[in-house]
Amino acid sequence: MAEENHMDLRTADDCIKDSYLQSYVNKVLILSPKSLSEKYRHGEFQYFLGQSGFGAEPGKLGTKVFGRFLIDGENACFHRGEILGIADESKLPDWVKEKFNEYSHHSEGPSLQMGGMT
Repeated sequence: MAEENHMDLRTADDCIKDSYLQSYVNKVLILSPKSLSEKYRHGEFQYFLGQSGFGAEPGKLGTKVFGRFLIDGENACFHRGEILGIADESKLPDWVKEKFNEYSHHSEGPSLQMGGMT
């Protein structure tokens, strides 16, 4: 039964190759399943919008990346090492793109970007 709950998990294959070398600010990220509590280890909870933090920039001394879950908008932070990478937009479900657009239209400051999308 536990395997059924984990079948929809995202992996590094769902990310842009070597995206850990890029900034995570204003990007749709995929969290490692290990960084989520057991009851939230489902693919839809792995989509996270990176917004700020020293860990959002490669090469900075800090490790925390602040942002929000796309599934419900809850704010949270994760260490950079708990993130698989930047989501490959060609593999994103439509609901993630919709949530991304919803949050980008309600944000202040510079427009959010998802890979090449604005």
